[in-house]
Amino acid sequence: MRIISLVSALLVSTSTLADWQLDPAQSTLNFLSTKKAQVTEVHQLKTMSGALDESGNATVELDLSSVDTGIEIRNQRMIQFLFATDKFPVAKVKAKVSDELLGLAAGQSKATTLAAELDLHGMKQTLQLAVTVTGLADGGLQVTTIKPVLISSADFGLTEGVEKLKSLAGLDSITLTVPVTFNLQFKQ
Repeated sequence: MRIISLVSALLVSTSTLADWQLDPAQSTLNFLSTKKAQVTEVHQLKTMSGALDESGNATVELDLSSVDTGIEIRNQRMIQFLFATDKFPVAKVKAKVSDELLGLAAGQSKATTLAAELDLHGMKQTLQLAVTVTGLADGGLQVTTIKPVLISSADFGLTEGVEKLKSLAGLDSITLTVPVTFNLQFKQ
């Protein structure tokens, strides 16, 4: 009887430490671009996947060909000239989440800063992400930006692509730094 109880306890422990998968239907990533110095527009990446393991290693892959700007020709131009998805189809983000955050109960939240490595366009940079992590009722976790993450085109070799977009659209300016926000839900 003790052996059965011990095995049952181990199985329950293992299931509570199971990996989490990113729920793409409940997750969003948005970014802003500003053209002509005053016209700001909201865009999104619609397709993403990811996981968070019991050791706190989080990975998220963003399908750059899923960019949605609300204008099809602009989507195609960004895919071809900015993101160059034929060479760099995805952006990857890796971060380490602490045990304290992994153990948040449903409804508990904690604001924190996560160091994350962004691999975009063949270049890697470490970014500081100000986020709130919240435990969900189903045992999942929600990670939401507290403030936008600023991505510089120069840091990822995207400046030439921005210049090409500017030329194609006949614009005098497109900002070279882009604010990004996200809301990610991981389910066990």
